Amino acid sequence: MKCSSFIICLGLPFMAAAAPALPDIAARLAGHDCVATDVRYEVYLPGASNPIVYDVELRGSAPADSLSPCNYLARWDTPNTGTGFSAYFDGNYYSYDGASRFAEYHVADDPIPFAPRGKHVGGIQRNDRFARLLPQFIAEDLRAMASDTAYAYTIDERDDIIDIKGRETRRGFVIKEFEYRMADGGASLLSSETVTSPGETGEQIITVTYAPAAGSGCPELSERTLINLFPTPFEKYRRDNFSLESLRGEAMPEFSARTISGERHSHIRGEGFASPTVIAILDYNVGATDKVVADLREAVASIPAACDLILAFTGNSTDAIERITGTVQPGETILVSARSLARDCGVADTPAIIFTRTDGSVADIHVGRNNDLKEIVIQKATMAR
Repeated sequence: MKCSSFIICLGLPFMAAAAPALPDIAARLAGHDCVATDVRYEVYLPGASNPIVYDVELRGSAPADSLSPCNYLARWDTPNTGTGFSAYFDGNYYSYDGASRFAEYHVADDPIPFAPRGKHVGGIQRNDRFARLLPQFIAEDLRAMASDTAYAYTIDERDDIIDIKGRETRRGFVIKEFEYRMADGGASLLSSETVTSPGETGEQIITVTYAPAAGSGCPELSERTLINLFPTPFEKYRRDNFSLESLRGEAMPEFSARTISGERHSHIRGEGFASPTVIAILDYNVGATDKVVADLREAVASIPAACDLILAFTGNSTDAIERITGTVQPGETILVSARSLARDCGVADTPAIIFTRTDGSVADIHVGRNNDLKEIVIQKATMAR
């Protein structure tokens, strides 16, 4: 892409008389309450004969908050890595690379990733490569261009189609060249192209083509929404106990699993328990699980009032579970294949112990095994009343 030579040489923005200004276009792009679009994202690398291609489903909803111009969900498919996603809402950011890397950040847990050095511009939620394709983010880029003399650009409008072409130059070097094409007088995106380090050995070209989404509307974003859409990454690759920690004071999530005797044991969110209940999520492949079970049983038996115990194993080997637990004790339930329970509670490490009240709410949690486990269980279970 090329701009008129006199514009580049002068380094000054130029606009056709009838064309809208960048701030006006940005306002139109940012004015969407819900954006539902499908995107073809192609990256042309130096020396490569074929581009890397991503098919992306993008959803962006407003209003968001001071950390991001919109809440968003990006789901992509590529032959190289499979299906991945990224999402931001209410101070929470999640991403999965389609292979094995799952990451999550919560501003309530640690605000630094969202505003490094106190500036949210550098936050992880604002630098997601697919989220930046949303019109709300591009609107921010256009506003920045309008007030930065490093950008030289032209705006051309014909038949309600707007083309913005230009380049960014810093310290005498062209950093990138870009082109945006929009319909509806700038209200909707059609395509974009960005060339980084143009003419250099590391030149990279990114082309983006927008199309109306196959489905309509924007989902109400929550962790539950993401778990329902992408259960496997949360179940297999999650390494953060933030969600488990946040269960305190909340209703125990709904769960259903097979017991060691082959029956079905279920709990409905919002329903109470017959007695305060200790729910231990366990993995029989983790060392010393047999000692954890013994400590839990001894602790529950030491509590003067009635207290039930649920031993929920994530694996499905009844033989392995029986070797650890032996005979089922009174007031005790042993669950098999409780992976969905672990996932829905946000369990990343085992043992994870949840202390519930009779009204069905979570009084406290504990993660990990230590020498004081029995005393910890007695104290927390006694307080769960």
